[in-house]
Amino acid sequence: APLAYRGAVVAREQLNQFKATRAGVAPELLAQYSGHGAPLSARIESARGALKQVPAKDPSADTDKFVAAIGTRLDNLAIAVDAAETMPSAQRRAAHASIDSELGAIDADVLARLGVRA
Repeated sequence: APLAYRGAVVAREQLNQFKATRAGVAPELLAQYSGHGAPLSARIESARGALKQVPAKDPSADTDKFVAAIGTRLDNLAIAVDAAETMPSAQRRAAHASIDSELGAIDADVLARLGVRA
């Protein structure tokens, strides 16, 4: 029994690592969330962390407006992820695809503000 338990724990850790790598976030961050939208919630939190670094890179009124606007968009996306949890699977997948697309655009905007070129 202990051997089976250890095997299950190792398998679970590898699955969590795979999911985190696929979502592009740290496994510890992904572990804080549950449900179908956990990877999106973790990405939103990761984007918030990157957004906090933007004012240090370019302290200006324009940057403050950008940070506020992106922060509002991230808040709205977090609400959308929560709302999608109760949707039928086809609608949830469509909502998650839309949220994923929006997060990609936000990530690109934040990285551009940080001076990272992809």
